[in-house]
Amino acid sequence: MSKLYNYMGVPAASEDRDFYDNYILTYHFDNTSQTWYSIIRVNQTKLDGTKQFPFHRYTGYEDMKPPRVLRQEEPWNLIINCGWSGLEIENSIVKRDFAANMQDNICALTIDNRGTLGYAFGWEAGSGATYVENGIVSASTAFFPLLVNYRPFDIHSVAPEYQLDVPAQRQILGQWNNGDYAIITAEGRGYSNSTGFTLSRAIEICQNLGLKFAFNLDGGGSTQTVIGDKTINTIYEGTDGRPVPSFIVFNGTDEFFIPT
Repeated sequence: MSKLYNYMGVPAASEDRDFYDNYILTYHFDNTSQTWYSIIRVNQTKLDGTKQFPFHRYTGYEDMKPPRVLRQEEPWNLIINCGWSGLEIENSIVKRDFAANMQDNICALTIDNRGTLGYAFGWEAGSGATYVENGIVSASTAFFPLLVNYRPFDIHSVAPEYQLDVPAQRQILGQWNNGDYAIITAEGRGYSNSTGFTLSRAIEICQNLGLKFAFNLDGGGSTQTVIGDKTINTIYEGTDGRPVPSFIVFNGTDEFFIPT
């Protein structure tokens, strides 16, 4: 793991080029669900042999904004919307802990110091510091996993009220066995001639891609993916999209972000 550093502004031009050499963006149409979606594959091990990891950027509820607005303020190479309420860890700093009265079905996406994706449940109130002690660098509360160790996650075991057959825009972060990351952004609800993924279909798509792990992030009107200065999916609310408090971002290096 390389040194920690303070992110003080625009990354060097070489870092921008380095990131763009280490991801692949493709667009697809799923005939089963009648849905347009994009897949971004981000290399964990880059062409030069070094690594890059996703970070969780938490602005908080007092400073919510759409991903494309965050890009104007903090020029990350890649930004997607993430979670909404619960455990929030940014660069090993607990910004918001699980509340003691949280619903059992609240689940957090976690990223450890090796860049491995995982999850944690909301009934573990006050446990943010324990996660950090155990190597969790980032965490953001969203919905729930779709795949864990290649197998479909039993969503109804923790969230029986969720309907698996309702189509919608989806934002999914996944990981292949070699560590590479998958960002799947599905259009939906009548936009771009798309219906949207049901949760059942989202699981099938992730399985078909061979993902080892996949997590269903905040979707619906929050769904937004920004590469550089370009928003690559439909903006669903207003001019810039729905403001959110939590993001997954990449800066093209394996140096962890320290908020200034």
